[in-house]
Amino acid sequence: MVGRRRGSAAVLALMAVVTTLLVLAPRPAAACSCLAQADDQLLAQADAAFVGTALSRRESATSTSAPTILTGPIVYTFSVEKVVKGTVGSARQEVRTGPNSAACGASFDIGQRYLVFAQRTPEGDLQTSLCSGNRLATEQLGTTTVAPPTTVGNRAGPSPGRVRLTG
Repeated sequence: MVGRRRGSAAVLALMAVVTTLLVLAPRPAAACSCLAQADDQLLAQADAAFVGTALSRRESATSTSAPTILTGPIVYTFSVEKVVKGTVGSARQEVRTGPNSAACGASFDIGQRYLVFAQRTPEGDLQTSLCSGNRLATEQLGTTTVAPPTTVGNRAGPSPGRVRLTG
């Protein structure tokens, strides 16, 4: 009877270990997946588009839940040089984006000029993403198809599409 109890205890211990491993097993990584789009499609989907220089970056409130790679949104402030579409702040404009590339967050280098495509939130704020078509303003706006940017860590790589700014 003692051998039988030991066998049952071993089975229960094994079940506990397997259950623990299943609960703690790594989850698939969240990833951002973008479709290639032409510039005219990117403009049509955007509520606002502008050329501006990234002035600052700040993190907003973070999640208080269990540890996660996703935190609160990042807010970039831009000095607006030219409005391409929609209503944008005349001198400065804040744009929200996800906290990292896994959450489709766009990344802007402070001091660089960008063409930014953004959508309005229900609250009226502008938001953008890794898939919005943002790019350095040195490129030209045209009707070329823009492949999704590549990502390395939390930075977007260069988009192979070209855009031509007019005016």
